[in-house]
Amino acid sequence: MPIPKRMRWGSLSEEFVRPVHWLILMLGDEIIPANLLGVQSNQLSYGHRFHHPQAIRISSPQTYAPQLLSEGHVMVDFKERREAIRGQVSELATQLGGQAIIDDELLDEVTGLVEWPVALSGEFDKRFLELPSQALISSMQGHQKYFPVEDAAGMLLPYFITVCNIESRDPAQVIAGNERVILPRLSDAAFFWDTDRKRPLADRQEQLKTIVFQKQLGTVHDKSQRVAKLASFIAVNIGGDTALAARAAMLAKCDLVTEMVGEFPELQGIMGSFYARLDGEQEELAMAMDEQYLPRFAGDVLPQGKTGQALSLAEKIDTLCGLFGIGQPPSGAKDPFALRRAALGVLRIIIENDLDLDLAELLQQSVQSYDQQLTETDIVEPVMQYLFDRLRGYAADAGHHGDVFEAVLALQPTRPLDFMHRMRAVSAFREMEQAEALAAGNKRIDNILRKNAAYEADLQLNPDLLEETAEQQLAETLKRVSADVGPMMQNADYTGVLRRLADMRDSIDAFFDEVMVMAEDAYMSLIILDRDGVINHDSDEFIKSPSEWEPIEGSLEAIARLNYAGYRVVIITNQSGIARGLLDVETLNRIHSKMRRMLAQVGGRIEAIFFCPHGPDDNCDCRKPKDAAFKDLAHRLRVNLGHVPAVGDSLRDIQAAQSAGAKPILVRTGKGEKTVKKGIPKGVPVYDNLAAVADALLEADI
Repeated sequence: MPIPKRMRWGSLSEEFVRPVHWLILMLGDEIIPANLLGVQSNQLSYGHRFHHPQAIRISSPQTYAPQLLSEGHVMVDFKERREAIRGQVSELATQLGGQAIIDDELLDEVTGLVEWPVALSGEFDKRFLELPSQALISSMQGHQKYFPVEDAAGMLLPYFITVCNIESRDPAQVIAGNERVILPRLSDAAFFWDTDRKRPLADRQEQLKTIVFQKQLGTVHDKSQRVAKLASFIAVNIGGDTALAARAAMLAKCDLVTEMVGEFPELQGIMGSFYARLDGEQEELAMAMDEQYLPRFAGDVLPQGKTGQALSLAEKIDTLCGLFGIGQPPSGAKDPFALRRAALGVLRIIIENDLDLDLAELLQQSVQSYDQQLTETDIVEPVMQYLFDRLRGYAADAGHHGDVFEAVLALQPTRPLDFMHRMRAVSAFREMEQAEALAAGNKRIDNILRKNAAYEADLQLNPDLLEETAEQQLAETLKRVSADVGPMMQNADYTGVLRRLADMRDSIDAFFDEVMVMAEDAYMSLIILDRDGVINHDSDEFIKSPSEWEPIEGSLEAIARLNYAGYRVVIITNQSGIARGLLDVETLNRIHSKMRRMLAQVGGRIEAIFFCPHGPDDNCDCRKPKDAAFKDLAHRLRVNLGHVPAVGDSLRDIQAAQSAGAKPILVRTGKGEKTVKKGIPKGVPVYDNLAAVADALLEADI
C-alpha cells in the first residue's frame, strides 16, 4: 500500500499505518470469514473511545455509518465530518464578531484527528496583536492546530477556535487549558520579534555564507549574488530600478537567519518584508521580499511590482539553470527544488504581466553568472525545452490546440509573451473561412520553392518577367498587403497580419488555376530517411525522452544541405517503444520537436514524419520491413518512388524501400556496420554516414 511510514505490532510480520484491532467483512448481512493483519473478521465495530467504548454489532454495510453515528458518536464519512467542522468553526467566529481563517490543509488535518468534532473558542492577550499577524497565525495554525479569527477588514482578533474530539461536561475548563497552552507560544513569537528587530537585515548577509543552498552550487550568499546580477538585468528590460532589484536580491534571504523564521520557516519572505520596512527600505523593495516566492501554487497571485517581478524571475531562473547545469533536472515524481513550479511561475509572470522578455537571453545571462560550478556544457537548450514543455500545458489550459502550439513552436520564438500572441492569432485564423484553402496554398508554394536553389536567396521581384494576368494581379496584391502587414508585425499584431493575408486567397487561387508552375516530377526532390541510427544516435534501450535524443555529428547539416539543393526530407521510422510502454505519443512529439528545433538552427527542415507505433508481434503493415508507410507517402504526395533514395541503417530499412520500389541506401552509423557484416542485397550502396550520402547525392554520384 502507498503508506510512507508503516509499523508492526506484537509478534506479527504484517505492516500497516496503525495496529489493527478489529475487522469487518460483510456481504449483505453475511460475514465473510477472513484473517487479515492478524485479526479475524466478524461484524463488531467500536465507537468513540470515551463516549461509546463498547462493541457495536453492525447489521449490514448500509447501516455501518448510521450506526456508528447514532450509537458510537463517530462521524465515519470524512467529507461530512470536514463540513461539520467548517460549519461549527464558522458559526463560532460569527458569534465572536469576526470570521474564521480556515486553511484547507489545516482543516483536512484536524478532520483526520477527530471522530466527534466539537468546536470551542478561546482568547489571548490583546498585547500580542502588536506582532505581525502572520506570526500569530503561524503559531496558532502550525503548533496548536487552532483556527484564527479576523474582523471584516482582515485584522486579527484576540480569539482562536479549537476543535476537540470529545463533548466535555465542563467546556470552560477545556477552553482555559487551551488558553494556557497558547500563551507561551505567543510569548515566544513576541520574543523572536523583539530580538530580530535589534539588527537590520543588511547586517545578516554574512551569515548566509554558512547556509548551503546546494553543495555543488554554493551557499545562499552565493545564490543571492547571482540573483542580484540577473535581477538587475531583468529590471533594465522591464522598466524597473536596477539598483533596487539588486539590493532586494541581496536582502531577500536574510530573514532565513532570523529567530522568527528559524521557528516558523513558512514565514520566510513575509517576515523579511516586515523587517525591511522597519529598516527604512523602500516599500517596493519590502513588497519584493514576499513577492519573490510568487506564485506559490497553481492559480496563485503574481508579483505586481517591477522589483518583485525581477526578483522572482531571477530567483527561479537561477535555480533552473543551476540544477540543470549540474545534471539534476526533475526525474519522475522527484522534484526536490520544485523546478516544475518554478518553470510555470516564470512563464506566468512573463505572460500574464505582459513582460516582453527573451527567455534564451535570460538563461544565457544566468549561466554566465556561475563560476565553474556547472558541469554540463549545454544548459540553455534543455532548460528552454523544459520551459516550453510547461508552456505547452499552459497553452492547452488556455484553450489552444496542440497543433497550434506546434505550428508556432516550429518558428522557435524565445519570447513567451510573443509566443502566446502568435498562438492567439493562429487560433483565430484557423476559424476563418479562408484558412484551409490558404494553408493548402502555402504548403504548395513552399514545396515548389524548395525545389529551387534560389529559395534561400534574397531575391527581388521583377515585374517585367510577369506575363500572365493572374501572376500580375497576385504581384499587385502582394505589394499592397506587404505595405499593410509591415507595421502590424512591428506591433506584434499577428491576428491583424493573418486577417490581412487572408485577403490574398482569391489572387492565390487564380494564380494556381491559370499559371503553370514548375512542372517537373515531384519525386526528383524527395528523400526518405530512417531516424534512429541515421539522424541520431541509436540505443538498445530505445530513445525514450528528448534528453536522450542526440544527433549524429554532421547529420543535421547534411539535411540542411539537401534542403538547400531542393530536396524534401521525409522520415519513416519504427517506434515500437510506444507499444512496449516505454514512451507515449506525446513524448515522441516532444522528441521530434527537439529534432526540428535543432535542425532549424542549422537551416534545415523535415517535410513530414511517418512512424509505426506497433511492436514486432502486432502484425501491422506499417512496421518495416513491410512497406505500408512508404506506399502511404507515395499516395499522399502522388509520386512514384522509383527514383527516390531511402536511407537506413538496417536490413529491414533496405527491404521496406525495395518492396516499395524506392532506391535503398545504407549508412554505417547506428546498426549499419553490423548490417554490412551480416550481408546486404547486391547493388545497395553503402556510405559512412548521412553527410557522405548528401555529398554523393549533391555530386550526382548516386
